[in-house]
Amino acid sequence: MNVQPLGALTDPAGNFRNDAVLSASAVPFARIPLRNAVPGDPPIGWVVGYRVEIDNESDQTN
Repeated sequence: MNVQPLGALTDPAGNFRNDAVLSASAVPFARIPLRNAVPGDPPIGWVVGYRVEIDNESDQTN
């Protein structure tokens, strides 16, 4: 799976922020085309939504 930088996970230049991690096991569930102003042209990009399951089983107590 090709995981692309998304929203708040990236800085303005599109680089991953050091404090943001996206698991490669995230499952894309939506792929919405971004269209430009000319009808019939191919998408200029995609908005991808992810469903992420977090395994929170650990020895930590909060």
